[in-house]
Amino acid sequence: MQLVSAQDPGSNYYAWVVASWLQFHLFPEVVFDSQAIGVQFVEVGDWMHGNPSFKFRFHNSRSKEVALNVAVSILDPDGKSLFDKTSAVMVKLGESKEAVIAAAGLPLGDLTASKKDNWVLLKITDAATGAIYYDHQMPLRKHNAEVDGYINNLQVARKLSSPALQFAYMPSYNRLKVTGDNGILGLDPDLKKKAKYLHASFGKQSGETMGRNSAPFAPGGVSELTFSFPPLPEGKYDITLEIQDASGKALLTKKDTFERKLFPFESFKGGTADTVVRPYTPLRVGKRNYETAGNRVELTRVGMVSQFHDLLVPEEAGRDLLAGPVQLIGRQNGRAVVLTEGGDGFSWENATLPTRASGRSGGAIGSVAVELHSEADYTGQYLTLLELNPRGNVNLDRLELVIPLKDPVDTAFAYSPRDSIMLYRKNHPYTGTPKEGVLWTNLSERPTRPHVMYVGNGERGLYWYTDSYEGFYLDKHQPHIVMEKVKGATVLKIAFINRSVVLDRPRQLKFAFLPVPTKPLPPDARTMAWNSERMHIGGASWWGTAGCFVFPLDDREWQDWIAGKPFKFQDKTTPGSFPVMPPPKRDAQGRYLLEKGREYGSYRAADLIGHLQPEFSVFSGEWAGETNPRPQPDSSLLHYRDKDGNPIWPEPEQRTVYLKDACVPSFYDFEAYYFYLMAKNTGAGGHWWDWNSLVEGRSLDKGSMYLNDEGKPEPRLNLFLVRDYYQRVARIVQELGIPDTNNVYSPGAVFQMPWLTRMNAWESMYLESDLDDMFSAQGLDKYRTIIGKYSGIPVQIVMNIPIDLKSARARTVFALALLHDNGIFGADWSKDRMEILRNAGVLDSYAEWIPYWRSQSVAAADQPGVLISVYRNTQAGRTTLVVVNPGDAGVETNIKLGSAIQSAKDGETGEPILVERGRIRKLTVKRHDFRLVVVE
Repeated sequence: MQLVSAQDPGSNYYAWVVASWLQFHLFPEVVFDSQAIGVQFVEVGDWMHGNPSFKFRFHNSRSKEVALNVAVSILDPDGKSLFDKTSAVMVKLGESKEAVIAAAGLPLGDLTASKKDNWVLLKITDAATGAIYYDHQMPLRKHNAEVDGYINNLQVARKLSSPALQFAYMPSYNRLKVTGDNGILGLDPDLKKKAKYLHASFGKQSGETMGRNSAPFAPGGVSELTFSFPPLPEGKYDITLEIQDASGKALLTKKDTFERKLFPFESFKGGTADTVVRPYTPLRVGKRNYETAGNRVELTRVGMVSQFHDLLVPEEAGRDLLAGPVQLIGRQNGRAVVLTEGGDGFSWENATLPTRASGRSGGAIGSVAVELHSEADYTGQYLTLLELNPRGNVNLDRLELVIPLKDPVDTAFAYSPRDSIMLYRKNHPYTGTPKEGVLWTNLSERPTRPHVMYVGNGERGLYWYTDSYEGFYLDKHQPHIVMEKVKGATVLKIAFINRSVVLDRPRQLKFAFLPVPTKPLPPDARTMAWNSERMHIGGASWWGTAGCFVFPLDDREWQDWIAGKPFKFQDKTTPGSFPVMPPPKRDAQGRYLLEKGREYGSYRAADLIGHLQPEFSVFSGEWAGETNPRPQPDSSLLHYRDKDGNPIWPEPEQRTVYLKDACVPSFYDFEAYYFYLMAKNTGAGGHWWDWNSLVEGRSLDKGSMYLNDEGKPEPRLNLFLVRDYYQRVARIVQELGIPDTNNVYSPGAVFQMPWLTRMNAWESMYLESDLDDMFSAQGLDKYRTIIGKYSGIPVQIVMNIPIDLKSARARTVFALALLHDNGIFGADWSKDRMEILRNAGVLDSYAEWIPYWRSQSVAAADQPGVLISVYRNTQAGRTTLVVVNPGDAGVETNIKLGSAIQSAKDGETGEPILVERGRIRKLTVKRHDFRLVVVE
């Protein structure tokens, strides 16, 4: 968790949020330590007028007397010190006290004049040890009219300290959870001293009490009650929450209501029929194999994979992914023991459905019996559940999955909701095969705990993933995922147990494989990738409030929207507009003219909740953890606009209000239903999927967390929930017979969303300095790893610089896109530019793309480091070479082709290129640039 300051233009409002991609450099460092004293940053005073008064509160309940240093510095926009003071504060055992550091008349710089902020630096340290209690820096805006309204809005959210009494009704779980907290800093000390019990009762309005219970407050001041019951009938229910003294007398009482109401989404079955989503084909199974539209997978007698055979890439690309069978290997007393089958070996138990087949086998690793339950589906996923049953107490030093992959493996990444690591980046230029030895472990750089691994090359590869570490036995100080180069192969090793343990009870391990690409590209994939309107579906108003509403319309409201009537909330027109893209045309009366068969999509952010939905008042306890106080933004924020008149909703409010528990199945049912209403009414056939497709659960109550072997809660992920949801959305689109426009802008999500039809690579490789280009800032291997040509889905990269063929920086974007057969967003805004690419042959839908890592037999440069990707169109009798120089100096190179040629021309200028003795001669390529060479 991170304590985040409200988004520009700055305020004294803070909110706890799960750390995500938000402005990391603005996060304070806060100590959570049972031996530390309590530190609270309370007030800022009139800081925007240059009169700051920083108040801090301290409470020492768990330590001896502590001496602190409290330091405050204020810098102007040029870094000049305006104020710098350190105060010594002594906090005795059991003491609560405040300290204030103030100044007056500081000459703050105005952002509108300097284009830079002032900065406040706060630091609280232990005077004896230097340990940091609080460390933060914040932008400080000078007061002006622009920020005045913003601060007024946020002040509404600041309340005096009071005990927390809240409850969460969870309809799908038939559960009511009540929590109380009187351990909050700043409470009436007399109330805190007398408070002994949390008490709650509830029942139907005007009816008898259905539940009543009490629980003592723990030493930290927290108490919790949980009621479980049969499904509640529809209606409203009263609830009474109390903080009681030792005699049961109420010190504080809170009365409230909650409601059970049935909604259409709870019985909606759209997209759940067991049908295959095109262009996939029904799953086919053999004795110990299965085949999909993209892969044929062979299995061993024990049910492990012996080969992934890619059916979609050319033979010369290397269709077999594995250099040997996948093995489960245990280690006991220094001896390796391989899982061996028992009985008749693996067999399919259910292979009658077109979408999936399940099978099982039994075996053993020494004295540990192993049952393997697996399921293959029509996308190629092979899901495995291993049940380990020790015969008595069994010592085991290690248990790992060993996956030997055929080279080349030059594209690999590790991913989890908390972090991601790319193995091949700018500082690892493409060299084909690395030296033998360990390439990477999960402890190689910063410690990481991957839930997803991808290994392969730029056009085919393998995902391994799991939704939790439940059942794993890991020493976090020892690596448990290792990539190692051996002769002729690259081996991925994934340890479920990486330390000596005694297995004394059964445990389960869950993981899955997905070979990619999973499905054939559409015939117009290349045309699509260079069409900004088709690929950029749904990108409208995403940082305004509209994106937060998550399809807030029923059939009637959708018809109102089509008729051009504005959507209203609390009788006020909401800022922004509901984002369907491309924006439909309107008639003279303002009615949207939605064209049948036209590709439309809608933006949605994966971590937002439909606050405006009627369902939210009933399900907020289940989705957001609170029924009361109900999570909602200050209504004035709905109408706040920035200096340019754009509606904005500041990040902390947005994220704390709408950050849902992403492992709750009912929320996906809710979204599927409203997606169906949108799609049915408008023909908008997909999501434009935003952040957080892979998120950790946060609740033991709802099963989105589990207790590990040390009794500590660990998260499960929403990996398979999102996977099922995305398939459901694709099925709904197919059932309605409208164009499929499912899109994502977070590359690498194919393991969750193999039904995607397009991918916009947003914000993945932006250029943040005018001195950088794609080669100096990002690099060839990072591009190949991130952009994901291996996904088998049309990819379009989106950049933050103008796209043209004249700018040297923009040409580096073209160089990498053309090398990898990707499109570029915005390139088609110039007809002349697209005409050049079209005439050069790189947009030919029938052209075979031969990437630089296997094009040497077709076209080879005699200068080391020069890369060539080939577009070969045999129908048109034309071959186009994309010749790229990633080096830091210009080169002159000769190019030998697979057969002698008579002539060649420059694909951009049409000028002839020197050809002698059937070869291209003396072709010059500038540093970080490319040439298009057309041979006909």
